[in-house]
Parts: sequence; structure tokens; C-alpha cells
Amino acid sequence: MVVRYHLGILGLSAALLAMAADGQVAPDGGWSQRQWSTAANGTSLSLSDYALTFSDDFNSLDCVEGKFGRPSGAHNWYSYGKFGAATFAPCDAGAASPVQVKQGRLVITLSNQGGRWQSGSVASMSPSGEGFKQTYGLFSARIRLPKLDGVDLKVWPAFWLLARYTRPGSGYAYSEMDVMENFGSDLRQFHTTLYEWPPKPLVRGLISTKRAKRLDVPMAIYDGQWHTYSVDWSPSWWKIYVDGKMVGRLAPQPDQTLPMYPIIDLALYKEPGASAAAQTYAMEVDWVRVYARKNGASPTPDAGSAAAAR
Repeated sequence: MVVRYHLGILGLSAALLAMAADGQVAPDGGWSQRQWSTAANGTSLSLSDYALTFSDDFNSLDCVEGKFGRPSGAHNWYSYGKFGAATFAPCDAGAASPVQVKQGRLVITLSNQGGRWQSGSVASMSPSGEGFKQTYGLFSARIRLPKLDGVDLKVWPAFWLLARYTRPGSGYAYSEMDVMENFGSDLRQFHTTLYEWPPKPLVRGLISTKRAKRLDVPMAIYDGQWHTYSVDWSPSWWKIYVDGKMVGRLAPQPDQTLPMYPIIDLALYKEPGASAAAQTYAMEVDWVRVYARKNGASPTPDAGSAAAAR
């Protein structure tokens, strides 16, 4: 049930004080001191200390629509979610699905279907908790975004990780790491952002209390070339790599230890004008791979699906 609150200034202040007393407003926990560092940029990524735990080269598509509160079985991928101006259609809708495997690549296509924009997303964990997730390790995806020449669509591609958790007294419901995200066809850069999100509807309904640490990476990703986006997550650092070279690092929150799962999607940032109705845009993914550190720094992953590395 969505509850709407209509509070005046005094009422809002009283509500926030009550939430703080009840542990609903998070203490800073060192968050404000955490900043992205570029001091080690250019450092090369080595896989010698990692062991593969999850791999999909998309020679076929093992994906079903994930449903909240209903088991979906063991699969590599699940499709669900809705954000942006396009609907995410199920990945298991056959030829009508915007999520397809073609020539060994995952292809997610944004298009107008009878006046409604549709696209797709895939996640390695279902809404019911089935599938692959892991604490710490290296998460990588090789992605190609075609050029935007003559395309008026404000596309919103992303490769990201999500972990739902409850921290007593924190007021934050889950964390998110956007490894690669680009809002509205920004040709200058892409963004890497660590978020902490409040629960719904109470905190979000009162005030925007999400916390974010964003890094703008000056790289034009709509170049029609393949690029590998990676995040190395450890107790000490989030390290972001593009094509094997570090572009930034950020110290994590001490309690960001619950497993995360990879998600890939192509959203529509803003509804386009009528002139763009016949346009389409496709995001290609060559592979997705996840590794754990051989020295034991990465806990054993939860490979609750066929997605475990074979």
C-alpha cells in the first residue's frame, strides 16, 4: 500500500526526529569522507589472482521472466523491473522479446511497439532470490553501443550490481553499484555511481534521502566499439576498470558485505517526439563474467542457478 504524507514544516521536522530516534535516519558512517580517487588510474587489471565463478558467453539464452513471490526455477538470467520511459518486456516471449541472442551475443533492442516503447533487462537473480549473487570479487561485461548518428532516442544503457539488505538502525534498504551508466545519450562521458537507497514508501515519500558517490568518466562510449567494463569489489576498494585499465576507485562502506548480482539493461531516459517513433537502438553484450579471489578474500558465491561457471 502506498501511503501519502502531507506534512507542514513542523510536522516534517517532528517526523524526521521521530525517525531518527527510531533508527530510520542513517548516521553518516564515514560516508561524507569517502570520495572517488583517480590516483591509481591507468593501473592494469590482472586476472592471475582470480577464479571464475559465473560465466555466460551467450551461445544460447537461458532467461525467464522473474516474478515477485513466485519461484522461477534455476536459470542464468531473469527479466523484471521497470524504470525509465520504456516498458521492460519479458525475455522469454520468443521472437517478440526485445532480449535475444544473435551470433553469440546478447542483444537488447529498444523500439516502438504500437505506440509504446519497449526494451529489456536481465539480472542474474530473480525477485524471489533464485540465481547467482556474490560478495566481493570481479564483475565484468563486454559491451558494444552502436553510434548514435541520426538517432534521436535518449537511451539509458547500464551494467550494474544490486544488493538488497537491511541494516538495523541505518534507514537504508539496499545498495547499488553502477559500473557503467549513461543518461540520455550523453556523448561526453559515462558514469560510475555507488548508491544507498532508503526503503519505500516511508522515507522516500517524505524526502529524497538516497546517498550517492558518482564518478564521471570522460569517455565517449557510443563509438560502435567493444569495451569491457569491470568492477573489482573488496573490503578495501571498489575499483573501476575500462578495457583493463583503472579509471577510479572508492572505499566502500564497512557494512556493504551482502552479496550483489549483475544486471544489464537498456532503458529509455525520456519519451521521444513523434519523429523518433520508427527508430530503434540495440545494445550488444559479448559476455558477462564474475570472479572470486583465489586467496579467499572473496567468500564463496551463491550459485543458486545454472549460472555458475562450468
